[in-house]
Amino acid sequence: MMNNSNNIRFVTGMWIVAGMLLCVIGCKNSSGVSEYAGLAHQGKKCPSSINSIEWDTLYIGAGATSLEGQWLLKKDRLVYVDKHMVGVREYDLEGNFIRKHISRGKGPDEMGSPFFVSTATAGGELFGLDGMWQIFCYDSTYQWMFPPFRFLSDNPINDENYDELLRHPHAEQVAIYEYNFNVRKLHRQGYLLFVPVVVEHVRFNGYETNGKAKEFWRTSHIFASVDISEQRTQKLFGSYPPVYREKNIPNFSSYDFAVGDGCLYSAFAADSLIYIRDMDGALKGTMGFSAPNISHSYPETKTIDETESQREKHLKKYGYYTTLTIAGDCLFRGYKQEGELGYGLQIYQSRHLAGDIHTEEALNILGYRDGFYYGELPVDVDNERFRIIKFKLCKEI
Repeated sequence: MMNNSNNIRFVTGMWIVAGMLLCVIGCKNSSGVSEYAGLAHQGKKCPSSINSIEWDTLYIGAGATSLEGQWLLKKDRLVYVDKHMVGVREYDLEGNFIRKHISRGKGPDEMGSPFFVSTATAGGELFGLDGMWQIFCYDSTYQWMFPPFRFLSDNPINDENYDELLRHPHAEQVAIYEYNFNVRKLHRQGYLLFVPVVVEHVRFNGYETNGKAKEFWRTSHIFASVDISEQRTQKLFGSYPPVYREKNIPNFSSYDFAVGDGCLYSAFAADSLIYIRDMDGALKGTMGFSAPNISHSYPETKTIDETESQREKHLKKYGYYTTLTIAGDCLFRGYKQEGELGYGLQIYQSRHLAGDIHTEEALNILGYRDGFYYGELPVDVDNERFRIIKFKLCKEI
């Protein structure tokens, strides 16, 4: 492990197994008014309040891993959850390897396939989904808190319901949803696990403009809350914001979310606003401001073939928002600027924009411990090592 001190200056500026229906929070209330109507915006711009950061880079050897996985801050440990290998590798906050936890198997500290996505709590618990969509819940000692159970599998589906799903899909049918691969995030709050979801249906999707794309963006849900103690799906809730109803831009439909202060915050790739929900999923307001060098002039696509063929080109050319993380008293939102201009990170405090940092590479914030923030830079593939940064924010004097 090596340390490299840096200063950066801020810029201003159809897996179908679930039942047919659940009690849901839809995109419209009982009066038919969109959930996005009349939201009050909170916060103001004061981007020079924080004008620099000071960081060290922790280099961690990746030779024993597949190089694909997820870093988490778990209590007072950094942990790496491999996407292709069962187990969790645990490190101290200086990047020194401690030990590996969780083996392949069916015992109370084991699992049969690797985590695809996971989340950790400040108390040290670990929650995740494996490749078979089973939810695992481990305590701080890596023992099961509850037996594993399959996501969205509350009620089996029969042939009659399957035929109805296939022929007449709509947003309130739980069985047409699955985990949203574009988000790669989970959050736990009390007995609830919040999971991003997306509709997977040949007749109800956001690609074909001559089909049900407009209805998809207007009505399909984006979150599921799961009661981990009762092993049941509590509800589906939320919908895509209005920007996705103005024109078809599925290449920029990814989003991220964070939970803190009794609220669920969500941010979308093509939207400068950050949306604030209560723990029941109801929208309460907005915050956030546009980042530099993001024009929001996204090109529309009309078929799934056109979308897929243009995806790489579009993501390289246009600016968009990426990650959302709450750490300490800050909310961090990452973004990619247009073309080759690099990346950035907005810093919000008390819902005010307090800083805006330019970075050459994408920076994903992991969390805050003992006076330091921790973040992740892209893997150094050539040297087979991970790069974790440990930093402090510098306020204007």
